[in-house]
Amino acid sequence: MTTSKKRTVRRRTEKGSTKLVKRVGNPTPFKGEMYTRTPQLATVAQLMREYGDGELYNDPDIQRRVVWVNPVSSKFLSDLSFGRVGSAVAVADLPTSIRASLKLNDKVGAEKLQREVANGYTDSCLDGQNRLLNLIKFMKNDLSFTGTMLGDDKMVYEYKDARFRDLDPEVQRQLQTSSLVMVKYYGVPYGEHWQVFLALNSGVPPNAQEKRNSLPTFIAGELRYQAEQRATFWPRINGIDKKITRMYDVESLASLLLHFHPTLPEASRSTTQECLTSFYEKGLNAPTVPAEYDTAVLKRFYDIVDLAEQILMNQTIHTKSSLIPYKSYWATMFAAGWMYDNNWTCAGNFTDLYKLIRETDIGLESASRTQQDKDKVTYKTNNPTLAQPEVDEACPDNNYYWKWIPRNQQASLRSKRQKAFLDEFISLAQKEQLLQQPSTPSVLDAYAFSQDEDEDDDA
Repeated sequence: MTTSKKRTVRRRTEKGSTKLVKRVGNPTPFKGEMYTRTPQLATVAQLMREYGDGELYNDPDIQRRVVWVNPVSSKFLSDLSFGRVGSAVAVADLPTSIRASLKLNDKVGAEKLQREVANGYTDSCLDGQNRLLNLIKFMKNDLSFTGTMLGDDKMVYEYKDARFRDLDPEVQRQLQTSSLVMVKYYGVPYGEHWQVFLALNSGVPPNAQEKRNSLPTFIAGELRYQAEQRATFWPRINGIDKKITRMYDVESLASLLLHFHPTLPEASRSTTQECLTSFYEKGLNAPTVPAEYDTAVLKRFYDIVDLAEQILMNQTIHTKSSLIPYKSYWATMFAAGWMYDNNWTCAGNFTDLYKLIRETDIGLESASRTQQDKDKVTYKTNNPTLAQPEVDEACPDNNYYWKWIPRNQQASLRSKRQKAFLDEFISLAQKEQLLQQPSTPSVLDAYAFSQDEDEDDDA
């Protein structure tokens, strides 16, 4: 049997000296096939003939969102007319992608692409979605332009809120004959479309959530779909509202899932990029849907989120002109999780319930600061010879509620915050009769695994 070993190879350079080349292991055969690529300059008129009637498929499981706003699209169109655009558009030929998928026995991927071919698509966009879609929209008079364009008479024309039909004939001709680089890939199996997408963006990489979204795993498409079903919710939350175009709504939903997941160990429930990516990767190359993506687990989770959304979207403390604080959003999630799991519902109006949630969270934050100051004074009194840094070290911030709020990513501190919040909230809500009595057993009884008291707090 051939064993892998580290080898040092001496190779002669042009000047006759030698240098060391280090290689680990023996070369192994490449089991895949090289893709065929055909880069070419394509005019706008050619692109419109090929894709102007919707022949280009933009795979939501691969692509980022269309994030360009009008000033960006106008700059692109202007640069295109002046011949400045050098960035490429990349597409995958669908028929050869289907054949390559079948060759690798990827029947699921092949069937997905066959459905798109049946829908009239010829190619799938791998990169340049924003450029192509904005160009097509403008050429079809569905997008306005503000800025300057070059005409084929070498004159510069300026426009404001103009559609393609509003342009001078000289500018229309110049734009139609302008070109950009088009790269067409042949023979790329569907399971590798996402790898090509990431490779094409290696210089200007997608953010972490956009990378996760491109993974060929069930949970990627599932969470994106579920986040988009709640599209009116995310813009109301401070800290999420301005990052939705970069899929922060999907990342926020995934973070909530890690928190409420009933079987993940605490070490896997932190909402760091590493934990989120690890959760997404559980479904990579899995022959069946992993237990972590179980339908019952997801249904319970969506019901909790929907209950929290119902509270937040119907309260009247923060109107549509003011955003809901991020810390209050999480406190509401804690309350909704407990209410759902124990079959309690709102007995009065959502404003009173949300007001209690918010005031409970703020009250605990303020009280913990006061308590920390008292603890330091007491510790200093009992240890008068200690310097202040030593007193501070004996009463660390991480022991107090106010610090758990900004440390929300850490599962252990988030669980402490949730437990302290619920201990206070439940008694106050019942005392003020803001919750209706449970009428059926807890839904957590349906789970087969056992839970101790600490695990209940983490769920």
